[in-house]
Order: sequence, then C-alpha cells, then structure tokens
Amino acid sequence: MPNYINTPFMPEALNHYQILEIPFHASAADIKKAYRTQARRFHPDRNQGAEATTRFQEIQVAYEILSDPAKRKIYDRFIISSGFAAQQSRDNIYTVQQILKQAEGVRMYVAKSNGMGINYDALADFVMGILSTENIAIMKRQQNSDLNSSVVQTLLDASTGIQALRSFKEIAARVTELTGHIDATVLERLQEESDRRKKKEQQNRLVPYASLLLVVVFLIIMLLIVTRK
Repeated sequence: MPNYINTPFMPEALNHYQILEIPFHASAADIKKAYRTQARRFHPDRNQGAEATTRFQEIQVAYEILSDPAKRKIYDRFIISSGFAAQQSRDNIYTVQQILKQAEGVRMYVAKSNGMGINYDALADFVMGILSTENIAIMKRQQNSDLNSSVVQTLLDASTGIQALRSFKEIAARVTELTGHIDATVLERLQEESDRRKKKEQQNRLVPYASLLLVVVFLIIMLLIVTRK
C-alpha cells in the first residue's frame, strides 16, 4: 500500500495508519503494539540503508500523532475529508464481523467528535464505502440477519448528522439491497429516517416564502396604522 494520501490541499501527506499497518478504528493498545512491531522491524540497528532509515522515521512520526488523542482527532478529520477512510473501509474485508467493526469505528469517531469539525459529505462517502457492492455481497452470502442488522443500525447511528436528503437516499438505496437479509424493524427505521429528512428539506424550502409572508404582513399592518392616523 502507498504511504501517502493525495488531496488538493495536502499532496503526499503521510498516511500514518498504513505506515503502522492498522485500521482507521484501531485502539490505543493496537497502535502501541503496531508501533513496537514496526519499530523493531525497521530499526537502524537491524536494517541499514536510506530506505529503512526513512521508514523508521515515518513510523516515529505516525506513532507520535496517533498515540496522542488530540493530534489523532485533528488527523482523523483530515483523512475523513480526504476520502482515505472510505477507501480503507473497502480493503481486506471478508466477513460481516469485519464490516461491523468498520461500522463501529465510524460511529465511535462521530460520537467522540460530537458533531464538531465533521465533513458530512465525506462521512456519507465513508458510509457508502462500508456499504460497497462487495460488502453487500458478503452480508447476503453469510446470511446472518442479526449481524447484518447490527451493521445497518450502527451506520444509521453514525449517519444521524447527514441531513442532505440526496446523500441519505444513496445510503438508503444500498441498505434496501439487503431486504430479506436484515430485520424488518431496521427497514422501518430507515424509512422513518428518510421521511424525517424529506420533511426537513420541505420545511427548509418554505422558510424563504414564510419570511417573505411575514414581511408582507408587517408592511400591511404598518400601512393600516399610517392610514388610520
């Protein structure tokens, strides 16, 4: 895997998760264990040459950032926006349990962020990455409706802040492909979530007209007051 994330804003930014060979949702213990493994592997005492030295330095930087909760939070916001996390959610997935772990990772990230600094377009892409065609096929093939339902429920929890109806419709379309492979209650929740966003969008469209109506009413009242004098 390449060790860089390419974006219009930060070309060739170091991909710290891939350097340590850990997933996006890795725990603090996972990060420490991966760091020790990679540091031993590429330590200058064991490996001579510029390439090993460069890799060892990258490992040090990756651990410094990912082991610090504050620095990791800032870095995670960047990679969410870059689309790296959505791509990683498609890599090396073979079971529904792994898909569920990815879903739990993004829900945890959203919960910790408390809605602050999240790029919801990128988050929608992340969710769509977890609900990729390949992952949907795995969920259908393994025929575990309870686990499949947990995946969808977890992703719906993480998607609460995605208010754009069009983005949510794309997510809903992927979920409906699992009809017959998830609980009916999950599909009911999906419909409720879709209806809520549709209603909100309709209300938002009416706001300018309501504001205009209030202005017109105010002007009429003022005109009546003036004419009575």
